[in-house]
Parts: sequence; structure tokens; C-alpha cells
Amino acid sequence: MEIVTEKKSYRKYYSELTHLPDEKRYKEILNNSFNPDRYLGLYFSSHDTFIPLVEKNGVVYFFGGDFYNEKNIIPSDCVNSTLSYLVENKFTFRLLSILGDYFPVIDDRFKKFDVPYNQNWYISDVRRFDQRKQQALLENINKKRSSRMRRSIKKRHGYYLEEIQPSDTSRIHKIIDQVTTSFSQRNKVYDWKQKEDLLFKILDFFSLRQMSFFVMHHPTQDEIGWFCVVKNNKHHQNILFNIINKIYENDVIILFLKMIEVLKDNNCESFDFMRGDFGYKSLCGCRYESLFALTNDSSWIPQYNKDLEKEEIINFIGRDFGCFSHL
Repeated sequence: MEIVTEKKSYRKYYSELTHLPDEKRYKEILNNSFNPDRYLGLYFSSHDTFIPLVEKNGVVYFFGGDFYNEKNIIPSDCVNSTLSYLVENKFTFRLLSILGDYFPVIDDRFKKFDVPYNQNWYISDVRRFDQRKQQALLENINKKRSSRMRRSIKKRHGYYLEEIQPSDTSRIHKIIDQVTTSFSQRNKVYDWKQKEDLLFKILDFFSLRQMSFFVMHHPTQDEIGWFCVVKNNKHHQNILFNIINKIYENDVIILFLKMIEVLKDNNCESFDFMRGDFGYKSLCGCRYESLFALTNDSSWIPQYNKDLEKEEIINFIGRDFGCFSHL
């Protein structure tokens, strides 16, 4: 294993040998915003594989940093060597949002670093998504949730969409402020408020590809919600999805249904709805896949997903997390 810290060599390895589901340039935008203190790439010549890591403020992360840096990969034949290097050199690390379960292959001494991480939501083929079938499916599971979907399907025709251009920065700034206010009223923080410069760089990048960026209105209220979906490599990915000015309890479901209509018009297949809780995303018919994380950081507090029973989590991934079972 070769340690690559020189930036030019690191970039070359990253460009040629790193396998990611996202556009590599998109990850570079995230990483430039993150502005790491140093680059820490691990090149495995025997596998012709490169693990792109960076360090900031004494903590090691995947290339791209700690914000919106989704679906990272550590090949199973490299995970133990990666962890050995980090542990032996006394690094604090947060390797987050890992796609694929590494647990069966890691050494027992490293299993304590395995911690719960929030799930990712997706629709495998939007073209086949049927809102009526989803409502009927809910009818057999939870009549209250089925009723919410049925009412939303009926009411969605009273709402309409307006396309937003990424160049309309004043409009976007205004909506970000509105969403921030809405979040603060619920004692929550809207992350994009602190990352507006990064958001505009992301929008500029994807505007040259395929982008669906809309705000939803109602005749009685402007700017009910907004969404932005981009074509990221081979899949469509959600960047923004928020209620701005709620007038109806099911506005978030209606916003979702409106977004699905746009994606169908664009012949979208795979749709990545990103991480999130089990509320409206499961109701709307999205499925979830587990993402994993390895941390060696005293400030990281492992906890099970609050939206699921412990038994359901364990049944879904087929095991418990190492931080709880291998202390």
C-alpha cells in the first residue's frame, strides 16, 4: 500500500482509479468547499485501487468532506488495510455513508468502529411508479396513511409548478431564507443556509447537464415548496426538497407527487431521494437501502435510527452494529 499525499499525484489516482456512483467532478466541488488540511490517499497496487481520504482539523474523512458526501466505497479487499493504517497512525476518523456492508470481512479488532448510519431512499424505476397502486398498498397496511395518500392525489391538481433558473440567485436566496425560518420555528437548522456558496456551485455544475428545478404554488399561497433533481452520473439525485409555506397537512406528499410527474416526463429511471427519516418517504413509496459508517472519534455518539425498532434494523441488515456488540 502506497500513501499518496502530494496533491497532483492524488488527483491523478482519484481520476483514474476511484470508483464512485457520483460524478467525480461533483465530488471535487464538495471537496473544494470542504477545503481539507491535507490529502491522504491509499493506493493498493495489487488491486489497482485508490481510496481517496482527506484530513481536516485532525479528523480523516472521505474525499469530499462531511456534507452531502454520499455513497462512498471501500472495496472489501482493502478495508482491513485501510483501518490498520488509520489505527496504527492514531488517526481520528469518520468514514461515512459507505455503500455495501463491509462487516463480514473486517477483523474483529475493527468491528467496534462500525456505527449506525441513516438510510438512503430511492425508487428503482420512476417510469413504473404508480401513485394509485401505492395508495392501494397502504390500504392493506395502514388505513390512516392510505387516506393521506388518497387525499393528496386528489388535491394535487389544485397546485402548479414554476420552473426556477439557477441564475436567479436573488430568488433562490429569498427561498433559502424562508425555508431557514420555517426550520427555526421547528427548532431545526437548515444546512443549506450555511452552505449557500456550495449550493450555487452545485447548481451551476448540474445546470449544464439535466436539471429539474421547480417551486410549487397554490392559488391561495405562493411558494408552497420547492425541489431540485439533477442527473448525477447514471441516476437522478435529489438536491433540494423542502416545504416553504405550508397551507395543508399533506403539502409534502403533494410536492413529492408533483416531482414524480416531472421525473416521468423526463423519462427518469433510477431516482436517489437521498438520506432521511421514515416519515413521508416511506408513505410515498420509496424504498430504503442501508448505508454504513466506520468511526473512531470520541465525539461521535452511536445511536440506532429513531424511526425504527432495533429488531427491525437488525433484521434488515442481518446483524447488529459492531459498536454495540464488539465493545
